Amino acid sequence: MKRTTMLLILTAAFVAISGCLPDRLPPLPVEQERPNLETVLSPSMVDVTELEDEDLTDSILISNAGFAVSVDSPIVLQFDDMMDLSTFDGNVIIYSADGDTVQNLQASLLSIEEIIDTTVNADSTDTTITIDTTHIYNYQIEHPPFEEAMEYFMEILGDIRDTAGNSISIDPDFKLIFEFFTGGRYSENYIPRVYVADLTAHNIMAVDTLTSFTFTDQVERPNGFAISDDRTRLFVSDKSAPNTYLAIFDVATGAKIDSIDVGRTQIGLVQVGHLAAVATRSPKQVSFIDLSNGSVTEQATFSFTPIVIGFDGDNAYIGDAIGKVYIYSLSQHSWIDTIENVFTRGSRSRHLVYSDGLIYANDYNGDAIRILNSSGIVNELNLPEGTHPVDVAVGDYIYVAGADGLLLKYDKTTLDSVDATDLETSIASIDIVPKENGELIYAMLPDMEVWDYSGLLGIIDAQTLSLVRTVQVSNTASEVWIEPK
Repeated sequence: MKRTTMLLILTAAFVAISGCLPDRLPPLPVEQERPNLETVLSPSMVDVTELEDEDLTDSILISNAGFAVSVDSPIVLQFDDMMDLSTFDGNVIIYSADGDTVQNLQASLLSIEEIIDTTVNADSTDTTITIDTTHIYNYQIEHPPFEEAMEYFMEILGDIRDTAGNSISIDPDFKLIFEFFTGGRYSENYIPRVYVADLTAHNIMAVDTLTSFTFTDQVERPNGFAISDDRTRLFVSDKSAPNTYLAIFDVATGAKIDSIDVGRTQIGLVQVGHLAAVATRSPKQVSFIDLSNGSVTEQATFSFTPIVIGFDGDNAYIGDAIGKVYIYSLSQHSWIDTIENVFTRGSRSRHLVYSDGLIYANDYNGDAIRILNSSGIVNELNLPEGTHPVDVAVGDYIYVAGADGLLLKYDKTTLDSVDATDLETSIASIDIVPKENGELIYAMLPDMEVWDYSGLLGIIDAQTLSLVRTVQVSNTASEVWIEPK
């Protein structure tokens, strides 16, 4: 009996030593307390602490994580634990929208910050103060400079680990993806102020560095803007029938400080340099304003009903109801020409947009952009049937806004199609900055189906046609105008 018992004990010991018994414990490391990515500090601040553990089992895209990011910006990630730098290699990936991967990523510990959390526990007899000291760890990822005006993605994979071997996600295929946009010419100390005219709410909204606010409510139906060279005074036309004045507002305060009597039912206000032009229906005339002193320098009468106005700095182009455009020359002090068939009869949302010596006219019903100068129509851009262009903006390319949300991009020289995107919402108007070349498109995106919901001002990268940002504005806003640089 003793011999049998001893034999069983020795057999069990041998089996255990030889590893034949099943492994009842998981392999090290034991992943119970995972490191957390707290914040992306750069290229822009993104707080990811609200992501729950169960969120870290699927890929997550955080859109618009950075706007106008410096091309020299480092990537700085903040964790709540000391990380293993060797695991960053291959688990942090940066690539452009074109698919080009940013190479030579190197991670280093940038700094350790101390967090002190003081909790006060009080009852009827005693108060206890507990000080809990922890740390957060900032890691910098160095890389070659980004390219200007590009859309980039940064992927952080779930297999990044701390020094104890714990990964940030139980799923090794998990990806946390951040989308950001590098700055271009527009971001060199210049983010423009954007004005949005709201004909229904009787106000003007302004957008400064992506924050909207009511600039003034001392208007009825604003429909055109111009600004003084020193950027201190904003001139606003108003199409309400009783009004005869161009209003002048203090840019800093939004207060109305002056006005200019030009006539009733004003049709737009268009600016080139220090001069602006406005047409009125009563009396039927065009007035030219020197924005440096607010004076009317010249006026000319006509016999037709004006619908739209354009200006190239010398010539005013005024469209009538049947599609003709009449041209008045400041230098010659006379009407010099009439251009037939610029707009198809009945077309709405007419614009005459000036750029680089030419006027671009959007023919809504004719699905075309007609290009004019003082001699007549010099070219025509034919659009896909049913585009119904509501507006046109011109920089390095021609950008056309379709009524149903189609945004089209064309080569200025060949008029060939370059790109297109569907914003999947109606577009009221567009403008571009800087005026002379253009890297950002601002689009007024009202929700025509839901009238009790605020509309959006969409900010679009002109190179990629990606929607970079949206800013909430009034749903009944119509015209968007960017102050010239």
